[in-house]
Amino acid sequence: VEMVGSPFEALTLSRETGEEVIFLAIGFETTVASIVGAIQTAHEKGLEGISFYPAMRRVPPALGALIADPDVKLDGLILPGHVSAILGVAPYRFLQEAGVPGVIAGFEPVDILRAVDALVNMVNSGDATVRNLYPRVVAESGNPVALKAIDEVLSIQDAPWRGIGTIPDSGYTLSKTYADLNAVERFSLPALKPDAQRGCQCGQVLKGMITPEECPLFGSACVPAHPVGPCMVSGEGSCAAYFRYQGVKKS
Repeated sequence: VEMVGSPFEALTLSRETGEEVIFLAIGFETTVASIVGAIQTAHEKGLEGISFYPAMRRVPPALGALIADPDVKLDGLILPGHVSAILGVAPYRFLQEAGVPGVIAGFEPVDILRAVDALVNMVNSGDATVRNLYPRVVAESGNPVALKAIDEVLSIQDAPWRGIGTIPDSGYTLSKTYADLNAVERFSLPALKPDAQRGCQCGQVLKGMITPEECPLFGSACVPAHPVGPCMVSGEGSCAAYFRYQGVKKS
């Protein structure tokens, strides 16, 4: 297993070593755009030693599943800035129809504060629109070049989400034109099937139904060095953030 900084490094690794390389294609729309670029390059140059294992995910269907869950109570959503730089604003308009306000925000402290302030005002006034508070990065129509490439190279499929389950139309796979670069088809690899860890309540954390500290595994069986669920795996995960900034739950 090798770590690379971009999918294009996987192409270089394949050429330099002469070995078969499978790139684990993980990420949301932001990362998907660069993966698509690597797939196009491999296809155009006829590279035979590289293939891609599709594990890419789409944000809007996941948000749709979240607001459709009767157990989830949401006042509004802060929408991801970098994903929105690719998608633009239109893919979130369904939130308005559901009566859930959304704000596209950046990552600086002032960006988050502005987003929270806007959401509070929108909730209080009954304004269930989608606003773009990150115009320095996010255009109304997103990135048309990236979107065109994604539509050409990838096809939409149902996909499993750890802690939540399968969400329809929430994943990407390689389209028929690029199927020869699909590692699943080339090597008859099994589909992803996330294991449900006993006692892990990451699904409830992801849905905002409980805080990380309410999970019985938090801070004991589940810590950043030995994560049980996805909320603790990533440094951006809710459980990892709670562990880092609030300490371990007192027994």
